[in-house]
Amino acid sequence: MFPTCEGSDFVHRQIKEFGQNAHGGKWHFDGSYFNYSFTATILFGVETPPDGHTMLASTYSSYSELSDETKALIEPLKAYHLDGYYTYPAFHPLIGTHPVTQKKCLLISDLNRMYKIVGKTEEESRPILEDILKVATGPKHVCSYKWKAGNILIWDNRCTMHKSGATASTKRRHHMRACTSDDPADLKLLEEARKIKLGISNFDTKTY
Repeated sequence: MFPTCEGSDFVHRQIKEFGQNAHGGKWHFDGSYFNYSFTATILFGVETPPDGHTMLASTYSSYSELSDETKALIEPLKAYHLDGYYTYPAFHPLIGTHPVTQKKCLLISDLNRMYKIVGKTEEESRPILEDILKVATGPKHVCSYKWKAGNILIWDNRCTMHKSGATASTKRRHHMRACTSDDPADLKLLEEARKIKLGISNFDTKTY
């Protein structure tokens, strides 16, 4: 978990010094390692290098590009998502329906988080997931947001993947991040996850 800002448990600082790997450098949607989805992500640029940018990918449009055969294949499938911060995996359907627009979209992340399909081995899962990710991260579905200090970027986390853009700058990157949810119960789950990270939770991870 990122260090929180004073006065809030849910606004996190993301600081990348020169020479460090940026957290979030792989395609993902925020909170995929929980069994719920954040509605939106908000990023505020405190310090941004001249070439700093964030990549965004619409999973509405990438879903639409899939063949009918592929859609039928993955419609019933769910994938496990796991992050190094937490000891238990979550799972999400590969195809979701946005609760507001009722449009279908992909609910996927890079294979460093979305590591296998429920009921399949990693070897069976990989070619399916790789093919979907190749479509979802194609140029026609991706845009790049160039940062300036003081800018705010907000996106719908339920139908958008993102990742940190590579930077060769010698300056550090400092953002503040918050995620929103429609359900107050999600905040309780987030707090439980924070306790798991700190090793002060009685949450039973053995069932996973």
